Amino acid sequence: MSVRHLCEKLEEISHIRFHCTVTDRMPVWNETEELNLFRIIQECLTNIIKHSGATEADINMLTLDEHRFLVSAIDNGRGFQMQTVES
Repeated sequence: MSVRHLCEKLEEISHIRFHCTVTDRMPVWNETEELNLFRIIQECLTNIIKHSGATEADINMLTLDEHRFLVSAIDNGRGFQMQTVES
């Protein structure tokens, strides 16, 4: 399943509008690397659905150069407060 397809399916069940941008120039990865990236993005989208209260989210997968790749997941939800843990 592609990330675009995942966004379409999750949009149907969550009623969150996912805007998915994937660069045409994706790096060449082995199957394990591709699966790991997909699972990371899947977890980001699941967290948006479960916790954000968002109505829209932008998912971007961009190749910066031959050694760098950027994935971002941004939504219009409520966010969260960072907490520090003292030992």
